[in-house]
Amino acid sequence: MYCNFLSSLCTDPRVPGTVTYDALTVLVRLINSKVFYDFRGKLKVIYDLYMDAVLETKFEEITRTSSDIILSLILTLTTGVVERFSFDLLGTSSSSPPPSSSSSDGGPPSLSSLHFTLFKQTVNTTITSSPLTSRHGLTQLTLIIKCLFTNNCSSRYDILKLVIREMVVDYSDMYLSVLNDCLESLTLGEGEEEEEGIVKLLRGECCKNLLLLSQVEGLEYTSLILRIIFTMFLKTRNLMKLQFEIFFTSVHLRILEAGSVGAQVLALESLLEFIDSPKALTEVYGNYDVDLDCSNLYVSLVQGLLKFVDSDQRTEDDERTRLSRLGAIAVMEGVCVRMQDANCVVSGGSEVKKKKDRIQIVVDNFNSRNKNWREAAGDLVEDSAEGVARFLFETKGVDRTVVGEYLSKGPKEKYPFNTSVLYSYLTLLEYTTFLPSLRLFLLRFRMPGEAQCIDRLMEAFSEAYFEKGAKEFKTGDGVFVMAFSIIMLNTDLHNPNMEDEKRMTVEDFVRNNRGIDGGDDLDRDFLVGLYHDIKGEEIQVQQTASEAVTDVRQIDGLLKQSPSLMVQVKEGVHAKDMFECIAPDLLAGCAAVFEGAVEDEDAWEGIRSFERYGEACGGFGMEEEFNDMIVLLLRYGREFCRTVGPSIFKNEECLYQLLGENAGDCEKVVVGGAGYKGLLALRAALGMVKRYAGMVRNGWVNLLECLFLLRSRQALPDALSEMEDFADAEGSRLPNSPFRERSEGRAREYVKGVDGGAGSEGGGFWGGISKVVFGGWEEPEVPPPPPTPDSPAPAALRGMTTAEAVKGIVGREQLDVAFATAANTSPAGRAFIIKVLLQCRIRTPNDEVEPSPCFEDQASLSLELASRVLLSSKSSASQTWPLLHDHVANIIKGDLPYLQERAAVVLLGAFFHLDDGGEMRDMMIDTVKMICFIKKEWVRHMADRIGSGLNRILKTSTFAKAKEWDILFDLCSLTGEFSSGRGYIFTGLQNCLNESVEGVVDCGRGVRCIALLLKFSKGDWEGDMRDSVESMKMIGDVWSGIVDAGGPKAGDERGLVEICSCFHELTKGKDVKVSKMAAEQMGRILSLVQPKSVACEVWTSIFRNVLLNPPAIHMVAGGGGGGVYVVNEEVRVKCCETMARTALLCFPYLVEEMGGTGTGGDELKRMVDRIAELFKENVTARSNTGFIFESTIHSCINMVNVFGLEEFKKGGLGAYGKTRIKEELKRAGVDDEIWGEGGAGPGGDGPGPSQEKKREQVARVREEGGGGGGGGGKEEGARENSAFDPSAPPLSNPQDTFVA
Repeated sequence: MYCNFLSSLCTDPRVPGTVTYDALTVLVRLINSKVFYDFRGKLKVIYDLYMDAVLETKFEEITRTSSDIILSLILTLTTGVVERFSFDLLGTSSSSPPPSSSSSDGGPPSLSSLHFTLFKQTVNTTITSSPLTSRHGLTQLTLIIKCLFTNNCSSRYDILKLVIREMVVDYSDMYLSVLNDCLESLTLGEGEEEEEGIVKLLRGECCKNLLLLSQVEGLEYTSLILRIIFTMFLKTRNLMKLQFEIFFTSVHLRILEAGSVGAQVLALESLLEFIDSPKALTEVYGNYDVDLDCSNLYVSLVQGLLKFVDSDQRTEDDERTRLSRLGAIAVMEGVCVRMQDANCVVSGGSEVKKKKDRIQIVVDNFNSRNKNWREAAGDLVEDSAEGVARFLFETKGVDRTVVGEYLSKGPKEKYPFNTSVLYSYLTLLEYTTFLPSLRLFLLRFRMPGEAQCIDRLMEAFSEAYFEKGAKEFKTGDGVFVMAFSIIMLNTDLHNPNMEDEKRMTVEDFVRNNRGIDGGDDLDRDFLVGLYHDIKGEEIQVQQTASEAVTDVRQIDGLLKQSPSLMVQVKEGVHAKDMFECIAPDLLAGCAAVFEGAVEDEDAWEGIRSFERYGEACGGFGMEEEFNDMIVLLLRYGREFCRTVGPSIFKNEECLYQLLGENAGDCEKVVVGGAGYKGLLALRAALGMVKRYAGMVRNGWVNLLECLFLLRSRQALPDALSEMEDFADAEGSRLPNSPFRERSEGRAREYVKGVDGGAGSEGGGFWGGISKVVFGGWEEPEVPPPPPTPDSPAPAALRGMTTAEAVKGIVGREQLDVAFATAANTSPAGRAFIIKVLLQCRIRTPNDEVEPSPCFEDQASLSLELASRVLLSSKSSASQTWPLLHDHVANIIKGDLPYLQERAAVVLLGAFFHLDDGGEMRDMMIDTVKMICFIKKEWVRHMADRIGSGLNRILKTSTFAKAKEWDILFDLCSLTGEFSSGRGYIFTGLQNCLNESVEGVVDCGRGVRCIALLLKFSKGDWEGDMRDSVESMKMIGDVWSGIVDAGGPKAGDERGLVEICSCFHELTKGKDVKVSKMAAEQMGRILSLVQPKSVACEVWTSIFRNVLLNPPAIHMVAGGGGGGVYVVNEEVRVKCCETMARTALLCFPYLVEEMGGTGTGGDELKRMVDRIAELFKENVTARSNTGFIFESTIHSCINMVNVFGLEEFKKGGLGAYGKTRIKEELKRAGVDDEIWGEGGAGPGGDGPGPSQEKKREQVARVREEGGGGGGGGGKEEGARENSAFDPSAPPLSNPQDTFVA
């Protein structure tokens, strides 16, 4: 009763407003008091009285201020009632009746009616002009609705329906706000019937009304609609797949494309919120981009979010730019999160997505009117009229206009395939009655404008429809005319440019179609129905969800498409595909964030985004995208490198963070980094190259440019700038050649001469290609921060120049490791890297364009780096060596001496490291051979390096092929001409031959080796005789190897002659050591030769020119008969012993070949005469020691005894020799007693020593070391070389030949 009384005070119009206010205040207090709880049993009755009071409260006669207060009290009171007693009022029974309109049974008004009466009162009455009341009313109603939805009010459907309908009637943003609150409080799954109604309501009328309102101008509407779409996605996305594709396309993307600036800001904010939602992007990608029937919504949303990331056309403070850059960072973070997910799929990808991408390529070709689109389609489109028709009918994204053109192309005789496709296309339709069938036919393509094309389409449709049993028509012509007439009517009624009074009326339409069906009229009702049907609904091409809705009439058609459900997608399943399809857009976003950074935090965010991008590319194995990022970072780094020089690095704190103890901490913002963005980019790029060196491809080009710039400014770490070189005998690095000094000096001078240290602009490694590619990006000028007195930088870093700082920072990245790591990739990857490093074009003398002054130095560095990559993997060197070979060939053809020097060092070093005697040797030896083509005047200054390299090769490698030795000897001959390389060559040959001479001998290059060694022996090169003695020993060793191998063979005789001639000349020299060694080695060599292995004329030449002309005896001091002869007695004696021994060995063979009589016999006798004369000279040249006399006597005795053997009796040569020797000695005053028992004087024929005695004497002489043993063997070298080989076996019978 008390409540009834209070209610009457509120509803009676005669009651003043102050009384109404007091009554409502009392009601509020009553509800808030404990007393009210005692009446819970009659709560429904009290609530009904309260509702009547509120609903019938009048505001017309109350002042504005009083009305505001009273309405506020009503709303507060209602909120309190609902919050406190909703459970009792509403109940929680799940068996609620189906959704229906409120108060339909005539009972008391429902709670939803109360809410909306209050809400409409707030909006529509005069008091809505009060902001306080509006805001308060909205707040209170929101609380009411939340409470109702939280308690699962059975009238949720009614509330939503009222809100959805009212929001397009009053166009009030408050309805949208309430709808959003309803959706936020909505939970589905409690009641099936109610849930089905709510879902249907949201899918249909709610979506339609939201799409309508989205085209209303006003930021309030836009903001609320975007918010509602986001809320709906969170709550109902699994139930509204089609609707959300329409929403995002027709609202978000449409606004970003053509909305106002404010609306675009709101759309970007909405997308940012959407991205921050867990799994949102993953589910969008998994449900749309991987669905053949849907658009690539994920890609479209990301591209829309990044639309304004570049600020070139806007001011830096544009909110859209800021939001787009935040979006780039957020999307990149999302990529990394998905990478870390346990379900992350690093490789592969969705087969459906791959097919979709392939189909898209076909669609693009078709849409661009490419005549060969069918050939490019492959197995995706069946190569038949039926297959093409099915493709055009079913495939999403085909241009409707192009489809219409394709189907209508004619005439039939000229385009028979297109006509077949058209009739096949018509078989895919499901025909019902006339107009629905015509609508279905025209649904999927846009009608061409040409009348002939329309005619062909309508004719084909009429034939197909009539064949299907058209009930409305008697003839096919009637169908054709009516179809054409419908097209005209549709255009007439819906042309927006036509005035209404001029449009066709129903009577006009009926009159125009008289007698078209075989002369008969069609049913009037049928025609009138067609007219009104067309007037009510225009024939339109079907709109797809991927196309933005621009016409309200298209909305219903879209929403009528069969609904589909979204599926649950695991977070990391599509991680790689999701990143790959947006990678270019993300990279552009990261670049914009970095380039636009003015604050240190922004610069750090930009670098972090790049690093995340690189990690994603590395994790997913995306080489192309990774290299795009490296190229971009190095572009920034290159611009910074141009500023490096002797200037002081201004920001000590920044330097400390980059070089100090915690320089590797990437999570800390670099103080002052915004002023050194290029340096940060360079550091990030180098770190990525080191970490993922195997993925770097075209990024190497840009990396080299940065390295070249740093090298020219002395800012490149030693590990990269120092090139591999050879050392001298003590292990010290060889001094720089004048070519290197000139090249590096030229580069330094050029850098100094360029303003601001601009470096190799316009020249460089690729002739400034980067400037063309990258344009003119420049490091923005950011003023350095003020000096900080408490800088953490240690003293070692203070005052450091930018060159020193960059050298340290780059050094920390250990880029040299990157080149080694790159070699561990696939063979194809290594080949690519080497090719990139070597792809510079070497200038030849025919070129007219002068290279940059830095070019030679830079090309040398690239060659060095390429060789490091090649040497790092011996297993694949055979595949990459041809690249080096071709590059070196170009270098040798050029005219850059320092580059040729580096090429020689690289080749010899590579041979040393890679040679294992296998297949690589043939390839390498051909390349090394090119060193021989370097100009001799240039070799003079690089001979030490070539010699040192050859020295290492000869010491460590074993060669067995003639080709290999020929090339090595050519290189040795070239280098030996110059003193700086000669010593290395000789010691290398010495070590090689000391190990084994079989290699050079077995391949038939022993004589070639001897010819080279003879140059050392004779001092052919600059008169250098330092290695003459040792080289003669080596010649003896090589000849010994030739004999052991069964030689000398054909062709070796000339070598024997050269050896003898050379040694013969050396025996006459002033250097005693050289003379003695020449005599000894000549005797050794001739003693090893089998007489029959050398041609007769060769022997005669050796005797005539060498053996029979020993060194002469000269008087050099004293006078008169008591003069002292200073004679190299050992040399003279050794030569005579060699002569005598060789004569005894060869004469039997020469007698057989030349004959004992006649001309040949005379020649041999003359040789014997000369031998006798030489013995006489020796005997008469007595020295103080008597050594020459005694040695000669022993040789004479030996020859006389041997001449008495059976072998020398042929032709009487033996007897003649014995006689001549004895005669000459007798003339010299030698007593006949030396010949022993029975010795005969000149011409005597006494018995002489018996054959047995002769043999005993010969054996004794051989045991004592031969005829050179005079003087008791005390003289040095007297017994080292006997007339006979002491190792030879004794004669077994008189017919045996003496063998040395």
